[in-house]
Amino acid sequence: MDNPYATDDYRNDRAIKPSPHVSLLTGADFEAIDLSATLIKALRALPVLHPLDLEESVRDIHNLQNRIMARAAQRAYPARFLDA
Repeated sequence: MDNPYATDDYRNDRAIKPSPHVSLLTGADFEAIDLSATLIKALRALPVLHPLDLEESVRDIHNLQNRIMARAAQRAYPARFLDA
């Protein structure tokens, strides 16, 4: 199936225009980001049981933060994300 968004000329793609009624991150989004920062601080306080524990935990939390921040893109470009 052809991707309707596969074009080099995004200026003519009306599906990528953001909604003018959307802010980037909501208060709940910021709260979730703050909770993830609190979590990494708590994990850093734990004893190290494996050399990669902290590195893997930071990566996992960054993945969660990316998902939280992606919500802004989903709200701004619903046709691109929600209709796919």
